[in-house]
Amino acid sequence: MACTLPQSMYDEIIAHTKEGGPAEICGMIAGKEGKAVKLYRIANAAENPVVTYFMEPHDQLRAFRDMDEHGWELLAIYHSHPSSENYPSQTDVRQAFYPEAYYIIATLYRPSAVPLRAYRIVDNVITEELVIVDLG
Repeated sequence: MACTLPQSMYDEIIAHTKEGGPAEICGMIAGKEGKAVKLYRIANAAENPVVTYFMEPHDQLRAFRDMDEHGWELLAIYHSHPSSENYPSQTDVRQAFYPEAYYIIATLYRPSAVPLRAYRIVDNVITEELVIVDLG
């Protein structure tokens, strides 16, 4: 399978990552029939946002309510690794509560790094998925 994002959402995640600086950023993407339809920036409420993320519960609830109102599903959860590879950490795997969702991790720490990578995390098993940017 592949995680397909419109160019605008890809760019938004990169911009959000840059704005976050040394702190991790996070958000959610709603989908309809597997197609990304809306991105939600969610505040990082972690005690130490430089090393982890914790979605601010009110922001997260608002996003889920909006998805429900529109008949959308959770397509992806995204966050950044500002100073490391964009591969799921042990914490990311432990907190992968939505097996149906893609987990997108952004990084800009090394110019040669692929900025966005997507994974499925099911029963502690990590499977990398292709990220396709829809230019249309």
